[in-house]
Amino acid sequence: MAYPDQPYGHKPIVHPVTADPILVPEDSGAPTDETEKDAKTLDIIRAKVAAGERVLLYVNWVRLDSRTRLKRFLTDAGIRAEIMEDTVPPRGREAWVAEKLRQGMQVMITNPGLVETGLDLNDFTTLLFYDMAFKLFTFRQASRRSWRINQTAPRVEVYILYYRHTMQERAVRQR
Repeated sequence: MAYPDQPYGHKPIVHPVTADPILVPEDSGAPTDETEKDAKTLDIIRAKVAAGERVLLYVNWVRLDSRTRLKRFLTDAGIRAEIMEDTVPPRGREAWVAEKLRQGMQVMITNPGLVETGLDLNDFTTLLFYDMAFKLFTFRQASRRSWRINQTAPRVEVYILYYRHTMQERAVRQR
């Protein structure tokens, strides 16, 4: 699932009994390389920010460097992005978001599990799933954070990015 988004730095896949390497993934990129998905993500975000909208960028795989890479690409493009980490306590997340918005945050990068319940994120009218997990409940909950009863925006758009012919596509089709 993760290799297309981070085609470098993966450990060998080993046999569960013998621990012999079954597959050793080759590096076909580097952390500084912009992938096709990165470029599409940046295109969508640039357009939304230029239209005065805020974007909620969901990244599931927190053990990869996707969040920090995306933040770097966004910052380099002049976009104010923040990463909500799991170190922000659940009861403090609403205040954290409000403070970052007050400071000018245009894009919030977070794991969808951190916002799946309890938060109204009406300030974000575009939700972009950079990657997918097989947790349907979390996906559905996270995709509804901005479309709430008290939402006043005329629309909320949800984007799901994936590479065709990969496990990512299979996960999206399970939705």
